[in-house]
Amino acid sequence: MIKKLLRQGLIQNKLNEEVKKFDELYVYLKEELDFDPFAHGEPASEEVVDENICFLTFSKGNAKLDWPYFSLPAAYTCPDATSCKSFPAKHGHKFTNGKSLKKASEKTEFQCFAAREQAQYPNLNKMVFSNLALLMNALKTGGSESMAKLIIDSLKYAGLDHTNIFRIHEGGDFFSDKYFKAWILVANALPSINFYTHTTSLNIWLNNRSSVPSNMNLTASMDSSNEELILKNKLRFAKVVYSIEEAKQLRLPIDYDDSLACCSDVNFALLLHGGQPAGSEASKAVMANRKAGAYEKIKDLQKANKGNRQNLLRK
Repeated sequence: MIKKLLRQGLIQNKLNEEVKKFDELYVYLKEELDFDPFAHGEPASEEVVDENICFLTFSKGNAKLDWPYFSLPAAYTCPDATSCKSFPAKHGHKFTNGKSLKKASEKTEFQCFAAREQAQYPNLNKMVFSNLALLMNALKTGGSESMAKLIIDSLKYAGLDHTNIFRIHEGGDFFSDKYFKAWILVANALPSINFYTHTTSLNIWLNNRSSVPSNMNLTASMDSSNEELILKNKLRFAKVVYSIEEAKQLRLPIDYDDSLACCSDVNFALLLHGGQPAGSEASKAVMANRKAGAYEKIKDLQKANKGNRQNLLRK
């Protein structure tokens, strides 16, 4: 038992040393109301941890997604996130307040759904921290090229190198320039896959914008801290809205199943969902949406649009 604890401590210390090398890991429209944010669609899994630690672990879809995705620890790998930034504690640990989830700062307006899930589900938590550890080791030994090789080898090992659509970062983000470049290398090496993701790492994106391949579809996650930068550089964006009415006012279609994020070039909205801190404006909004039946509408739309998603997978 003592040896096991020492070994775990050494592994954790080594990971902490690598993570500390990247300070950015810890850096903390209004027209007609007849706009239908759901008009783009039709009307109304368990996480599995790969025990082979030589490869990254991917998720092969869930109730919302019909295609595979990759995740990293939320917040720890989101250097420029603000309004949604919440940290999940590593499995077996708690923050000083005794909780397994905490907001990054007073700028956090609502809880990240991925962070909440990572704090709640042990297997998912272990998976995302394992993925980060493997990437950090590859970064140390061979930079972008080594990380790209790890990702490609892992996709092949999981039998996902011939999938049509793949989401980068259901949780987490591009935590460094070299890591972003690694995904560019991956997308270039696997041109038949449509890679897509949301990101707040906008300066990293802009610094590499001319190198991003056509099969790497990026969406800027807009909030008050980066709106000017997004609009100035004409980046495609997604904005979290607190209600369907807000999406109508902004004239943004609500992406309820990632079909807009993955396979379009339009700006869109994401309806706030998931557990939120009691008494917060976000919590009040979720309660109002639930009372109005908004989430049931979302579920019905996801179900109705399944055929369209399957068509996207066959393209």
